[in-house]
Amino acid sequence: LLWAVRGVQARLRGRWKLGLAALTRRRGLAVMQLVGLSLSLCALLLLSVIGPGLLAQWRDRLPADTPNYFLMNIQPEQRQAVLDTLKGLGVGDASVEPFSTGRLLALNNRPPQRAEREDNSNEDDDANRPVNFSWRHDFPAANTLVSGKFWETGSTAPEASIEEGWAERYGMKLGDTVTLQMGEQERTFTITSIRKADWDSFRVNFFLLLNEGAVGDAPYNLITAFHLPRAQAPALAGLTREYPNISLLDIDGILQRVREVVDRVTQAVQLVMGFSLLAGVLVLLAALQATAGERRYDSAVLRTLGATRTQLRGAVLVEFGALGLLASGLAVGAAALLGTVVARQVFELQLTPPWGPLLLGGALGMALSMLAGWWGTRRILRTPPALALREA
Repeated sequence: LLWAVRGVQARLRGRWKLGLAALTRRRGLAVMQLVGLSLSLCALLLLSVIGPGLLAQWRDRLPADTPNYFLMNIQPEQRQAVLDTLKGLGVGDASVEPFSTGRLLALNNRPPQRAEREDNSNEDDDANRPVNFSWRHDFPAANTLVSGKFWETGSTAPEASIEEGWAERYGMKLGDTVTLQMGEQERTFTITSIRKADWDSFRVNFFLLLNEGAVGDAPYNLITAFHLPRAQAPALAGLTREYPNISLLDIDGILQRVREVVDRVTQAVQLVMGFSLLAGVLVLLAALQATAGERRYDSAVLRTLGATRTQLRGAVLVEFGALGLLASGLAVGAAALLGTVVARQVFELQLTPPWGPLLLGGALGMALSMLAGWWGTRRILRTPPALALREA
């Protein structure tokens, strides 16, 4: 970037030429200033602009009717009463699904082992472990078929469908078998399909689904997820009082608490990053102090040759304005790139960088650089040329 500035500087005149010449002449010092300011500004932009932008985009991606409540531990005989209550509250698509907990006994007739172990122990880390599962005839909503074929309605074959994350965890593929203990029964199911679940939908999803026609009389309770406006939430208290065994999970409350914690942490870290940005400005001031003698001599020579104080002040603003522009460009570009990569690789979101706030932050960095340049050189420019030359 400084080499590019040097090429531009040769074509300019007046304060523009003087300012850019001062920047490129002290190239090593300029690189230190540029890196210090751009790194601190980039960190601040990531936390104050990209982070909230990611959260806002995630919220906007959720439909208005995204489930915000879960009811769990519903007994089979309470099914109709619960559905009637939810419909009375205005939940149009109220439905319940079986929820069962068994034990994972074997995968392909061998003790279950994760494909990549998290430690070096010799124990079977997942042998005989509890596992939650459900069963149904039809393909579940908020899921996408990745491979295989979902069983036909009315089928009684012992078939299983697994989520792709579970398949990767255990290295499972189509045709493999899963052996479960379901109550007093020990049953083996063949994997005939692999699904991708949309966990962000907040619907009821399971890693392991079984063919309802092959389950038999396994013990279970029921679970449901639904959307209900906050104003009607108090009516749910009557349901849980009438059926004390039912557990109510308020997703809205949990998300609100998470948002509050994230906001507080973000504010604290932004404060720290604000000090980091001030540290970047101090780097500029320290560099000015280190070159004060040289700058005083240059100023005296130029004043002797006829340059005015206004022209020299303009050259300083050009120098530090160019430095701030380069630092802001690097910071804005790096923040946008890092935010896009993190959004895609970590959060699986297609982030559109908020260029308005990013550019505003870049303009702030440029303004701080110019302010630091003006503040650090104001005494130098006031020094009479004769005094500066005698001291040199």
